[in-house]
Amino acid sequence: MDSRVVRHQVEGLRDRFRVLTYDARGSGTSDHPPDGYRFDDHVADAMAVLDASHTSTAALVAGSLGTHVAVLVAAHHPVRVARMVLIAPPMDVAGRVEGDVEIPTESSDEDRSAGPSAPDWRTDYPAYVTWFIGEVFSEPDSQATIDEVVSIAREADHAMLLQQAAELDWDEAPRYLKDVRCPTLVVHGAADRTLELASIKGVAAGIPGARLMLLDGLGHRPRYPPAGHR
Repeated sequence: MDSRVVRHQVEGLRDRFRVLTYDARGSGTSDHPPDGYRFDDHVADAMAVLDASHTSTAALVAGSLGTHVAVLVAAHHPVRVARMVLIAPPMDVAGRVEGDVEIPTESSDEDRSAGPSAPDWRTDYPAYVTWFIGEVFSEPDSQATIDEVVSIAREADHAMLLQQAAELDWDEAPRYLKDVRCPTLVVHGAADRTLELASIKGVAAGIPGARLMLLDGLGHRPRYPPAGHR
């Protein structure tokens, strides 16, 4: 999906910060090449945005798939990243974390979000969008947000999504977690229906000095500050 999906976050930040967003390749008004959707390609695009906007250093805020890009930017271009926030990173990290919780290592990103009732996004994308966005925004009174994001998601370039799925290496970013040196905050909604908490803890444990914030009652894309968090 394109940068419109972060409209609410931008509105909450722009009075205090200079906020830069962009449509990732294959989405929105950016180019839609027939191939070239590896994470390295997305990293190069992020760096191009920083260069074009004359931004020497930035705080990176990324959610879901974008957290892979952010980790690789921070690991490969550390002087450009002042700090980083990862929201619901869908990464499999080998090893064990708190309480000897086993971290899965084999599932793909689409497997993480797909249950028995999930339509196949490859063959029935409109139905999948309706189902998945409903899972993402699981908080009460989310219907207006769901309707807005579903509308945006249905405009996505399905051919690009298929090509990107064939090119992405989901194991790449987890290998570089140990190389991230900037202050990092990992944020996760404790009521997220799409990701296992153990995998989120694995990401936070894999980044030196990272802080983990669990937001009670909130889902995959937390919509507002909760009454309390741990």
